[in-house]
Amino acid sequence: NEARRKVQSIELRYKTSEAIQNSQSKELKASLEKERSTLTERKTALDKLQAEHTVLLEQNGTLKTEVEKLQFKLQQSSQGVHLDQTPPDTDSDDTIVAQATRL
Repeated sequence: NEARRKVQSIELRYKTSEAIQNSQSKELKASLEKERSTLTERKTALDKLQAEHTVLLEQNGTLKTEVEKLQFKLQQSSQGVHLDQTPPDTDSDDTIVAQATRL
């Protein structure tokens, strides 16, 4: 009878320990899944920011080019040179204004 109680006690402790471990395992899995979801959201946001950064860098390059063209025109006009003597790759002022407005 005493041996049976000891065996039942041991079985009860084992089952209790197993239940606790299963519960902790489920909690850890849920926590890991939440972290994975958070990291995925952050990665998506980072990718979006990097894409926007690339677009802004391209626009900045375009603006720098346009500023250089306008500075060249200004320099030429201040030296009395007619604006038609600007380099052939220079866009019209309307195009420059349209591009700047678009940005």
